[in-house]
Amino acid sequence: MNVIHKSRSVIALLLGSGICAATLFAADPATEKAMADMESKAAEVKTCQADVVSKMKMMNQDLVSRGTVSFKQPGKCTMEFETEMGAMKLKQIIVSDGKTMWTHQPMMNMVTKIDLQKAADAVPGAAAGNLSKPFQGLKRDTISLVGSETLDGVETQVFEATPDAQGAPNNPLPSDGKMKVWLGTADGMVRKVAMADPAGAEVMTQTYSNVKINGDIPDSKFEFTPPEGAQVMDMTEQALKMMKPDAAAAPGAPAAVPAAPAAPAPAK
Repeated sequence: MNVIHKSRSVIALLLGSGICAATLFAADPATEKAMADMESKAAEVKTCQADVVSKMKMMNQDLVSRGTVSFKQPGKCTMEFETEMGAMKLKQIIVSDGKTMWTHQPMMNMVTKIDLQKAADAVPGAAAGNLSKPFQGLKRDTISLVGSETLDGVETQVFEATPDAQGAPNNPLPSDGKMKVWLGTADGMVRKVAMADPAGAEVMTQTYSNVKINGDIPDSKFEFTPPEGAQVMDMTEQALKMMKPDAAAAPGAPAAVPAAPAAPAPAK
């Protein structure tokens, strides 16, 4: 089950938009200009809905995850996806109102919760997922604009960078590889993410389709009540331990906390 736990954490981490970017600037002026344009447009997005397909190789297994994501500023998100691993299909639901993040695994009727405000206070940047920051999870000084591409009829700007491993120590994907991000030219929203290992072999892709920007999403979509009979566990402390930079290097450190995505920013 370890690979399942890791895959859940990685998928949720990616869907949750990663972690807070560094404050350094990219060296290339053209890249800086393109990044500023994307960030300016992304800042205008108040809600976003999309279908997502994630594919990755982990521990010699092909994992495919399909689902939907909804985001609403400030800090609200809902993710529902199903991961295929061979003949097994595992469903997971993640709901956050910006203050508490709930994760429900229907197969086991298990629910976990994380106090996002406590996470933000204890580990600065750990709960900084934000729609208006399309370059989260990347080392900002390594980002470069590599071109433009049309994906499914949508014009995108393509950026390449090194992942920020320090901000995501519980992410089992290679931190010394390269990541490509395709952002919608018109809105700055992610349309595709791809990660390669140091040898250049692709280990993960994530594609967003049917993206809907600034539609009406009721706040009720971001509310969650544990189902009757569910086992509820508060994973705040465990998540905090995994968010700390030294967690990945600690001998005997546990695998990624099941379903502990990068948390949306706490609602103000």
